[in-house]
Amino acid sequence: MLPSRPTSLPRRVGIALAVAVVLAVGLAAATTASAQSPPSYAFENRGTHGVLDVAGESTAAGARVVDWPWHGGFNQRWRPDSPVTVGDLHYTRLVAGHSGRCLDLDGGKALFGVAIVQNPCTTSHSQQWRIEYVGGFQINSYFRLIPRAAEDKGLVAVVSQWAPGPGQELVLAFRGSATSVFQHFYLKVL
Repeated sequence: MLPSRPTSLPRRVGIALAVAVVLAVGLAAATTASAQSPPSYAFENRGTHGVLDVAGESTAAGARVVDWPWHGGFNQRWRPDSPVTVGDLHYTRLVAGHSGRCLDLDGGKALFGVAIVQNPCTTSHSQQWRIEYVGGFQINSYFRLIPRAAEDKGLVAVVSQWAPGPGQELVLAFRGSATSVFQHFYLKVL
């Protein structure tokens, strides 16, 4: 299980501060040329407390990404790669630690209900993800994952609630409010 979050922390923080921390610590480190590997992250869902997991540790193109209890496998570790800035929005590919494949939209299509999968890394907008601050403070901060391809459609990554329990698919759904916990993710530096 991932380290627990303190519950007594204040819940207010500036959006600019949260985004700056995420970008400065994680995304910039991914582009730094050094002998060290860039940091990897686990994305823990705020509603289920499971993490993004490539199902069955598959290395195949098109393998589904699901919500699964933390076990520390490399199929649950994601590293940022190839950051892109468009206006004042920052995107990055998220690369699975076990396969070297990127988080992607099935078929590259930004449609409601489309599954989120891993695929060979490209420059496609369906593989460029924005990590948007939603709320919380410090290690309690939570974020939405928004593919660049869906930016103008109001769609975000969400753990589907069609079949409760571990193994629920990650899909695109309409952006909810700050109480939409199944589309909020904590970033855990590993």
